[in-house]
Amino acid sequence: MITAIAKQGCSQGKCHGAGKGKGGFLLSFRGSDPEFDLESLVREDFGRRTNPSEPKKSLILLKPMMDIEHGGGQQL
Repeated sequence: MITAIAKQGCSQGKCHGAGKGKGGFLLSFRGSDPEFDLESLVREDFGRRTNPSEPKKSLILLKPMMDIEHGGGQQL
């Protein structure tokens, strides 16, 4: 998942890889630190970006698919 996020450009400097991230979501620049990215994805903000009990309700899917507003536009 982390590699796919980097390939989509989400961890670039203009997006979540910026110094402070975007929308409260910070990734390492160009996926340079996958462990940090995984931590940010599954544990920060009380794990709200992923929902293991109901994966289809995970923000990591809903936002880039535009089911919920995503300032970066559709990415997937």
